[in-house]
Amino acid sequence: MDAARAAIGNAQAAISSAQANLNNANVRRDRVVELYKQGFIAAQDVDDAKAAVSVQQAALEAARSQLRAAEAAQESAVAQKQVAEHQLQIVKTKGAADVEAARQKLAQADASLEYARANTAQGPAYKQGLAALKSSVQAAQAALASAKARRADTVLTSPLGGYVTGRYADPGGMATAGQPILEVEFFKQIWVSIAVPDAVSSRIHLGQPVKVWFDAMPGQTFTASVVQINPSADPQARQFTVRAVMSNDQGLFRPGMFAHVSLVTEEVTGAVSVPREALEQDAEGDYVMTVDDQDTAHRRAVTIGLADAAFTAITEGLDAGEKVITVSSVPVKDGQEVQVPGEGGAASGQRGARPRPGQS
Repeated sequence: MDAARAAIGNAQAAISSAQANLNNANVRRDRVVELYKQGFIAAQDVDDAKAAVSVQQAALEAARSQLRAAEAAQESAVAQKQVAEHQLQIVKTKGAADVEAARQKLAQADASLEYARANTAQGPAYKQGLAALKSSVQAAQAALASAKARRADTVLTSPLGGYVTGRYADPGGMATAGQPILEVEFFKQIWVSIAVPDAVSSRIHLGQPVKVWFDAMPGQTFTASVVQINPSADPQARQFTVRAVMSNDQGLFRPGMFAHVSLVTEEVTGAVSVPREALEQDAEGDYVMTVDDQDTAHRRAVTIGLADAAFTAITEGLDAGEKVITVSSVPVKDGQEVQVPGEGGAASGQRGARPRPGQS
């Protein structure tokens, strides 16, 4: 139906465009004929203008033919829909009739059973009749249950409450066993799937809080909780899938949104840390360049610990309050005198440095 309406709209637009082109061609033809009569242009221009009018007339007729075809297609689609709706009504009516007939048979069997019970004292024949009537009642009950089941097949019921996000069949159509009809999604809670590297997966646990934020909602941070950790890693990416759940009572989130997450896997309290730029490495290992009270640089080997995007913890080799070089215009050597701009410069609050003039 929607496709037929769209085709009609397109055909009507094509007719309007063809009519406008035809009107323009007629105006141009009349102007060319007038100029020809005055001797300003050749006869060939008149023939070209007349040919353009014929072309636009043919285009207008073609557009009208498309409109008629689209209208016929719409009428056919309406008729097919009416036939499908009629068939659906027949199925529902027959199901209701079958249920009612089964109920009447059940009532009749119950009445016969009660009559037989009232006459059980009259002999063994009544006992046999009673058994037969019980069988009839059971058969009627089975027929009633079958009729109710057939009637229930005409109504689609979702096992959960949510929103329909996909439809794979049209009303009135015939469905086959196992064919999906509708897709329903539950939006009260939203899953956040996180790909976690192997080295980090062992430090994540169920119930761990997760901070979540979305590009579509800048400035807002939400909280989720880890509820599932896949014990098997992806064979290609070698990463584990972690799922966190977050409430969606206000309906802010939709499946498929891209989210940023933050998980705390380990914490260190009171650690000495330096900016990542202050760390150097050579064949002997990690080191930093410290600056003493006489503004002389010294190479200091260190042992590093946890790190984030900005700082690295130093577990051995550096004390809190010592000055380290983070930025220098040229490489600084051990024992070299440097100029330290500004104040501060202690570990966990470092500064840049440069060699004094005249020094290499």
